Amino acid sequence: MTEAKKSKVIFGDAWPDEVVGYVAEYLDHNDLHALEATCRCFQRHTRDGGYWRQSVVKAVSFPRPPRTTCNIQDWKAFACANHLMVGNKTDSISLLHDVAGYSSVDREKEESADNTLHPSLCFREMVKYKDPGVREFANDRSLFDYTIQRLVCGCSMGQCYWSSGPSRDPNSDEFIDYMVRGSCILKGLQIVPYRASWQLGQPTYAPRQVSLSILSTADAVVYSSPRYDIKNAMELQCFELPQCVFLQDLAWRVRFSLHGKHQYQLDDDEQEGDADIPEDRRQYYCCMSFISLNGVLH
Repeated sequence: MTEAKKSKVIFGDAWPDEVVGYVAEYLDHNDLHALEATCRCFQRHTRDGGYWRQSVVKAVSFPRPPRTTCNIQDWKAFACANHLMVGNKTDSISLLHDVAGYSSVDREKEESADNTLHPSLCFREMVKYKDPGVREFANDRSLFDYTIQRLVCGCSMGQCYWSSGPSRDPNSDEFIDYMVRGSCILKGLQIVPYRASWQLGQPTYAPRQVSLSILSTADAVVYSSPRYDIKNAMELQCFELPQCVFLQDLAWRVRFSLHGKHQYQLDDDEQEGDADIPEDRRQYYCCMSFISLNGVLH
């Protein structure tokens, strides 16, 4: 046996298990692959998910109810899926599949929460025509957006957004619950508030803040994100979770909580200055054009 082969054997097999464990704690994902290829001791522990599990629990949160075990069988595959997603080396898809419930709705048929599952036609058109050439052509941007929403999309009739029911309290909260496509690793959330260009003044009905929760049952919250501030504008707003989160059960719900409201309407069509409008005539709404949860299925 050559000296080179002897040195490889010594490096791969001579370390005590405890030493390999200590070394593995300081290695990143790619280094773990390299160590696995050269160290038989590592491979023995990998069969039980040992070092791969140890590495991924530092990067991913695993919320679950009490007395529930984690259902991951292949920790190496899980670690690789998370590594590719975090490194933007794989497509991150919208994981929301269906609406499971909501706090309120103004017009059930026209302004259903189901409308938030896909980008609306009017928003897609607005994004398409945001290039400088079109802006120069459309000197009045507000008139341009009105034309898209009223004539091209027709979303004044609904079906491009969800609207909450009216509320007298600008600090009141709303929520929409969703079902996901399958067990998945969550990375972040995206929302598009709705601007009614076809209403006088073209108001935008964004919430003041948004947060995300995971519910294992209707009332049992196993995870809650921080609150994120929302701009009162009809544009795509993206937020990354502080740590990736594993949602292991298809039956669990994801709740988007929409905190507070920016915009109100009057009880009647009479227009007054803002300072002259009594509080009891203000009806506050929250309207969302699109809501998405990004990550990968696993």
